[in-house]
This record gives sequence, C-alpha cells and structure tokens, in this order.
Amino acid sequence: MIKYSELSLRQGDPAYLPESDDPARDLGTLARIDADAVLRGVQSVRQGKVLALNARVDEFSPGYLGRDTAQHEIYDIRPKAILDDRVNTFHTQGSTQWDGLGHAAAPDGNFFGDTTYGEVISGQRNGMGPAARRGIATRGVLVDLHEHVRARGSFDESIEIAVQVLESAVADASVSLLPGDILLVHTGYVDWYRERSDDERTSHVDPARFACPGIAHGREMVEFLWDSGIAGIATDTPAVEVFPPDRETPFGFLHPQLIGNLGFWLGELWDLGTLNRELRETGRSEFLLTSAPFNLTGAVGSPANAVAVL
Repeated sequence: MIKYSELSLRQGDPAYLPESDDPARDLGTLARIDADAVLRGVQSVRQGKVLALNARVDEFSPGYLGRDTAQHEIYDIRPKAILDDRVNTFHTQGSTQWDGLGHAAAPDGNFFGDTTYGEVISGQRNGMGPAARRGIATRGVLVDLHEHVRARGSFDESIEIAVQVLESAVADASVSLLPGDILLVHTGYVDWYRERSDDERTSHVDPARFACPGIAHGREMVEFLWDSGIAGIATDTPAVEVFPPDRETPFGFLHPQLIGNLGFWLGELWDLGTLNRELRETGRSEFLLTSAPFNLTGAVGSPANAVAVL
C-alpha cells in the first residue's frame, strides 16, 4: 500500500487518481476490503448476536445543514386492503449514513479520481452504485471515547479527538487495525441528542452556532487514517470531524482531503450506544460489520443500513 507521504497531494495538485483498472477508481478505500478482510470479520463472530446500527430515518429533526426531516406517509393501493409507503423530503444523508465519493470535492475543485463536477452531478462518476452492487462486509473495530469527550465539555461544543487519542483507544481495545477494517468511534453523541428537548435540538442545529465533537483536523489525522489501511471510519457524530471546520486552511476541513483526494469513506450519525454496551460487557471490540448502501443511480450519499454481528 502506498503511504500517504508518497502520494502527490500538495495543495493545488490533482486529486489522487487510481489507474483505470484499479477497483479504487469506483470504490475508493472500500477496495481495501479483500477476501482476507471479509473472513477476518466472519471469524470475529462469537455469539451470533445481531445489532442494527441505524438511527430512525426521521430521528434528527430539524435536520443538519438545512436538510429536511423525512416525512413518512402510508396510503391505500386498494382502500383499506393493500397499503404502500412513500417518504417525502427524504435526504440520503439525513440520518445514519455514508458520505459517497461525490459528496465533497478535493481542494483543487475536482472530485475523487480527477472527476469533474459535471460528471458527478450527471451521475456518470462517483455515485453510490459500485458500493451498493458490491455490498460491504468486513471486520468492524469499535473504540469508546465517551468519557474522553464528556470530560472535555458538552456535545454541542467543538471537542477534538486527536490522533494520539485514537491510537491509544485502539491499543486499549487490544486490537491492531488491519487493511480493510472499518473503525467505529463511539462518543455518545446520539444518546445525548435523544435526551434533548425539541427547543434544544432546534438551537443545536442552528447553522450560526452549530458545533459538535469529532476527529481533529490536520494533516496528521489524514495520514494516520490513510496509512492505517482501514476502509473507512464511522462515528456517531454528525460530521466525523470536529465541527465547525476551518475552511481557510488546507487541512482545517477534512472532507475535501479524505473524500475528494483519497476516496476515503466516512460514516456519520451511526447509532453505536447498544453496540458499545454489548462489547464492554464481553470485553471485546471486534465484530462482523455489514452495510448495504442504496443502489440509487448517481447518489452521492446513502443510508448505511449497517448491522453488527457479534
């Protein structure tokens, strides 16, 4: 695997461009999930216990970053006999979700794989289709940073999780991150959110003041994530990275660096509280993780539809 320091990713350089026959062209870092990674996930199953990791589709209301909350409606196909559903104002990234490769451009303005805005917006490149058709199954590794975050303030504050903290948490979990793993970071944000009143939620997501914990900005974090070999990172926070970002500096906003330059997969608002409690009770941190993104042509994000098997 090419180390981050060996990539040509200086400010203004083209985005990381895989070779035309490289599966990373369509999958980004999900291409790191090979047969060994899948089998490692399967071999981590001990109890046969299944836990869904998805918050309700309409859980987060008002939505973040101006997103609408999904509105569900049941209607009759045959009056009072055959029913169907429709969901209005549905945002693919409104709840537990993956950011796709078309979600954020690289610092030079192109998207992952030197893809243009036109190619993304027309659905030609960087959509969720390749990941949806392949599916995701690998070893998940969860680290619990609830106490770390809580000791430093409130969940509506910009609390950074530094590289050294992540490294220490992985070491404390008695595992090593291996190529193709997906790292899950539990902070307790979703459980905290559920305890807020409607007024508190509305105030919290106000764009003028929105802040939340997350992984620290900076080149060191990008290098750590890339060089670890993992296929992605998912957190129970709204942005993975600490918010708000510093958009004036190259590494003050990680989405362009991770998604746009590297094709790195980010999962947001995963419901990790129950999984964290189950793993703590058994003294474990690894499990089989599966995810089935929407097979929606051209989508730049998708509900995660994630499941952990312990």
